[in-house]
Amino acid sequence: KDRYTNASIRRAITDAAATLDAYNPAQIVALLGVNTRLVDKLDAEGKPTGEFIPKVRFDDTDKEGKAVTLELDPGEAVKRMKELDQYQNLFKGTGVGGLGSNNTPKTGKMDVKKLATDPQAYRDARKAGKLKFDQ
Repeated sequence: KDRYTNASIRRAITDAAATLDAYNPAQIVALLGVNTRLVDKLDAEGKPTGEFIPKVRFDDTDKEGKAVTLELDPGEAVKRMKELDQYQNLFKGTGVGGLGSNNTPKTGKMDVKKLATDPQAYRDARKAGKLKFDQ
């Protein structure tokens, strides 16, 4: 029973970590595995189905900054870890190179250098008034 429980928990967390681009999923398993247990899955009426699924007890903060303990699926727990600054070193970055502690790519602005490689797209953007140059 213990081997099944451990294997199920390890597999669920490893899959979630690999999907969300963790450098080393084993590190995520080490962090979340001790707070994960198998619970009986409930149907729409709230009755046990006999199928067991992993749930992670995850310490987080609410909108007011108060400490809360959530019970999440492994995928949700790993996703929340990726959003928190204290766990950023465990995941592959999506930012751009350069200085800065949280150097994420800029959204909403048009990349003029990239646009300049496609003359038709440049003309269309210029005609639509989407090109704005800082002065």
